Amino acid sequence: MVTNIGYQFTSVNSNRLDPIAQSTIQSTYQYHYHYESLNLTRYSRLWGKVAFYTATVAANGSEKAIERMNGVLSATVVLKATREIQMAVGLIGFIDPAAIIPVFPTFAYKQQFANRMILDIILPKGAYLRKEVLRNGRVSIGSDLNSTIFYLYNFQGAEKVYTFSQMEINSGLTYEHNLGRSFIATLKSGLKTIPRSRVFEKNKTQRDYIWEASPDPSFYIHAGLSFNPFAKKRK
Repeated sequence: MVTNIGYQFTSVNSNRLDPIAQSTIQSTYQYHYHYESLNLTRYSRLWGKVAFYTATVAANGSEKAIERMNGVLSATVVLKATREIQMAVGLIGFIDPAAIIPVFPTFAYKQQFANRMILDIILPKGAYLRKEVLRNGRVSIGSDLNSTIFYLYNFQGAEKVYTFSQMEINSGLTYEHNLGRSFIATLKSGLKTIPRSRVFEKNKTQRDYIWEASPDPSFYIHAGLSFNPFAKKRK
């Protein structure tokens, strides 16, 4: 049994031209998003291979309320597990009306090389080439699929609650450093590509969006601090 708790803060600065005053109006909007989940995992054997099944119940919302409950079911079969290579395939399904694709396959491949390089592929999440550096650091180059989500109130004067969902592909460098006491500092930078941003009613699917945009690629930098009780500091 595993519990996840997270918080995301988004600040948006916009410039809008006032056609009457012929001046630019600057506005700042701040959004809060939190999520919580409970994961249950069961291990067994399937076709002579190790398999594990995971069920997740999750909730998310804003500073005003919990806005959505959803679930995730997954099944994974380990095809190979040696010291150098680990490979697995699986299926993941979402119990969520906002999911564009409710079920899709997953693939994981990890290979360790003699020069302390690691190829780490988890599809469709991302792919990275990693290398341990310094005493407790690791640098990675690659891409990952991520998202930004928050809830909108009084959007265009409506009383309904809307969801802003943005799919992101982050490509670049990542540096992670084990600070000790299970704390890990992360610094990421590179190119952010946003295939799609959509606004849709909270209880409807993304296909029923009322607003859509495809922003240009941009530079990004991200700093974070995480707690991992299973992380070990190298000696």
